[in-house]
Amino acid sequence: MTQEDIIRMTREAGLLYGTPFDVWCERFAALVAAAARADEREECAKMFEPTYKDSTVPPVYFSLADTAKIIRARGNT
Repeated sequence: MTQEDIIRMTREAGLLYGTPFDVWCERFAALVAAAARADEREECAKMFEPTYKDSTVPPVYFSLADTAKIIRARGNT
């Protein structure tokens, strides 16, 4: 997560003026948690891609590339 990501999420959480601080913190924390889950899904998906590209074993049910696509798709539901 970059500094730009944190600044973007701070802005997405909305104005602090006129909003109870604990409410703003909860909104910001939810944005950070969602970003962390997305980063984690992407890292998991990346683990499968190099193995699939270098593999000579034919896929049985799901290829490893399909597994990577399924992991990424979970973030879109």
